[in-house]
Amino acid sequence: MKYKLEWLRYGRTKYRRVDIPEKVFDYAKKVWPKYVVDKMKKEKDASDIVSVIIEEARNTWHLTWKRNGSIDEGTCTVGCAIKTPYGSIYNTWVQGSLSSDVGSKEAVEYLKSFDIDAYYDEGSIN
Repeated sequence: MKYKLEWLRYGRTKYRRVDIPEKVFDYAKKVWPKYVVDKMKKEKDASDIVSVIIEEARNTWHLTWKRNGSIDEGTCTVGCAIKTPYGSIYNTWVQGSLSSDVGSKEAVEYLKSFDIDAYYDEGSIN
């Protein structure tokens, strides 16, 4: 089933219809009251819960990097991000490709636990 997804791009709100895995809604039921999740399904709008999961993945990536010593190793890259069907999570705290890659693995696994197709894109050399 297609759900509406809202996100900001270049300061403008964009909408599109995407498939949302059922595990995302199972997670929402743990976090929010049932009536909120039912409203999301009824209105076919999953923007809120997807944005929470994306933000948690971003925080996981950042905290993993900090836990590893906040080291900036590797070639300076631009545009390294975790890509998902719902948008990209950009790395804004480190430029080194090795440090960024090591930290991204936990966040990608976190997203995959919700059946969200995610992968790390190392960007391009600057």
